[in-house]
Order: sequence, then C-alpha cells, then structure tokens
Amino acid sequence: MHKRNRLILTINGNTFKPHHSYYIVAFSFDQSKMKMSDKILLIPWLEIANLGVQLSDGNWRITVSMTGGKTTGKYKNYLVSREDFVNTLLERIENISSIIK
Repeated sequence: MHKRNRLILTINGNTFKPHHSYYIVAFSFDQSKMKMSDKILLIPWLEIANLGVQLSDGNWRITVSMTGGKTTGKYKNYLVSREDFVNTLLERIENISSIIK
C-alpha cells in the first residue's frame, strides 16, 4: 500500500498474455500491525487491458485508491472481502470449468 492509501500494481508486459481463466490477485499488508487488508483485489486477466494503463516500457499499471479500506472507483466491483475470497475464487473456477466442458 502506497502512503497515499493507493494499491499500486505493475504487471510485466512480457508475461501479460490475456487468457479467460487467469486472474490478478492483490492485497496490501500492514507490517506494523501484521495484518493483511480487509479487501482483496480479484481482476480477470482479460480486464487488465481495459482497466489498467500500459506504460512506455510495455508494462501495465493498476492504481486503486483505498481511502478507508474502500474504493468507489472503477475497481470497486473487483474487491472481495477476505472472508468471501475463497468462496468467490471457487465460484470463478467452477464457472471456467463449465465453459471449458
């Protein structure tokens, strides 16, 4: 977490290969409190090009404002609570499995 309450991700442009079954998962960790954030970012890989910004070096940047642990920006639909994360991830895997069959 950046000091201005922003979660900043840089995704290597060389490894960015959009695929329907891939997700970006990110969270912040407060070392002083030894606690991870209450919200986990879960973005489908195919959405990175729409949501992120491609940098001049080919990498991708995602910047999420997290004032008070919440965001009202374009990433709000991609935030999942810690408690719901595992179930949400399992649901997504199940959806992908049904598509592949």
